[in-house]
Amino acid sequence: MEEGNKKRNLDFLYILIGGLILCFYAFYNKYPLVYSDTGTYIHSGFENIVPADRPIFYGLFIRHISLHATLWLVVLAQGLMVSYVIFHCIQFISCKKNKVLVFFFSILFLTLFTGISVNVSQIIPDIFTPISFLCLIILLYGKQKKTTIVCISIIYIVSLLVHYSNLLVHVVLLIVIGLMMVYRKYRKRKVQIFNKPKAILVGLLILVTIIIAPTLNYSFEGKFRFSKGTHVFIMNHLLETGILEDYLNKNCDNKKFAICKYKDSLGWNFMWDEKSPLYKTGGWEANTGEYNTIIKDILLNPKYFLIFFEKSIEYTFIQLFHFNMGDTPVLKEDSPPYEQIEWRYNNSLREYISSKQFQNELSFSTQNMFQRIIVFTSLFIIFFLLYTKKLTLLHKNMLLMIILFFIINAFVCSTFSGICDRYQSRIIWILPFIIIMFINEYYSLNNLRKIQIL
Repeated sequence: MEEGNKKRNLDFLYILIGGLILCFYAFYNKYPLVYSDTGTYIHSGFENIVPADRPIFYGLFIRHISLHATLWLVVLAQGLMVSYVIFHCIQFISCKKNKVLVFFFSILFLTLFTGISVNVSQIIPDIFTPISFLCLIILLYGKQKKTTIVCISIIYIVSLLVHYSNLLVHVVLLIVIGLMMVYRKYRKRKVQIFNKPKAILVGLLILVTIIIAPTLNYSFEGKFRFSKGTHVFIMNHLLETGILEDYLNKNCDNKKFAICKYKDSLGWNFMWDEKSPLYKTGGWEANTGEYNTIIKDILLNPKYFLIFFEKSIEYTFIQLFHFNMGDTPVLKEDSPPYEQIEWRYNNSLREYISSKQFQNELSFSTQNMFQRIIVFTSLFIIFFLLYTKKLTLLHKNMLLMIILFFIINAFVCSTFSGICDRYQSRIIWILPFIIIMFINEYYSLNNLRKIQIL
């Protein structure tokens, strides 16, 4: 019993140190990094308002984790969660003797040469996208204690609730994996990608999330729904692809849509420009019915659907190779983050003003160069391991999951929002992390065989 308590205490200490290391960029900046959306999240959580274009859960997370006192607690909580899931990933993949060494090497390596610390240190829910994937890997493949599974399951649900794209990516990922299993069974090939009980557990957790998200919205705004902004995101994508303009030119004579008045001046900042047709015709909520009708007409038209599909594939591949870190704009006195920090966390306003981000002293060019080198080196190592047949069935299954996750994340984000570096940079560090574990296990097993031969 005493030995077990000692081990748990050591594990907690390792995770705590790892979490603090992951907060490096917040310490370097002298304040948690913020983004233009940070103000919306803080405001939604404190005012119990469901935003038009995102869930309220991350706002509530900020409000309660910060204890209404400091955003440093939010960054620390994010760091601890990442450290926790990394620690437990290593627990079932790496060889027993090297687990702690691999853990700290991974944390330090990823912090110095990838964007993991930037995501941990920023007050937006981007870091929960890779957290959700590592939780999925642990739930599907790990052999953990019941208490660990419960903790991972809770973190998994939280990571899906903070951003709707996370939930959509995981639903699509499991559907694709399920179809692949059915196909392999039909072709009478080896089917085992993961076992059924674990897959059922993940399915139940996703179902719970699907129930919680609209229920939470109902409790705050009285409407049982996921998002009130999906139609705007899709309309924006249709505008970017040129489909919307063509559709309006051909249909505005017969269908009297409010947007028809502005069909020749739709602009290129449809969602956020206050002078765009979206706001001139009443805003997000007011245009729901009209936009849904237009979207339905377009997607049911074979010609437009084909263009939509082709553009989505094109955007997906472009997004896959856009993963620069450091989307940390300078947000001064007239910005929502500044206003919310001044209002909710006034005692730390001086810290924010003196931060490197506020003073425009942050640069990530060197780190981005290192990250690109590491990512492409990781891809080379994967090809080498596949070519030399050094990967186990577990490794191959995990690699398949990673590839699918990257592609589906790029597809969902680029299709329903747009191409943006942060959508892929938030997860790209998973690739070198998995490679570190693969290499460690490969060389550890080789050394073990040599010892047994001797």
